[in-house]
Amino acid sequence: MSKNSITCTQSSRGQFTEGKSYKIDTRYDSWLVVNDDSGSFHHLNTNGEFFKEHFE
Repeated sequence: MSKNSITCTQSSRGQFTEGKSYKIDTRYDSWLVVNDDSGSFHHLNTNGEFFKEHFE
């Protein structure tokens, strides 16, 4: 992971693609805010996984 982007480790159709890097908008201690594939803002864990409850 570079300082300004993170590689997603999972896929969610229309939102995240596994292996794709996403620009970090805001960084917190345990999670990040990034623009997803649709251009919306979503949270990712610092390990590149998305928060499962946001996609159920």
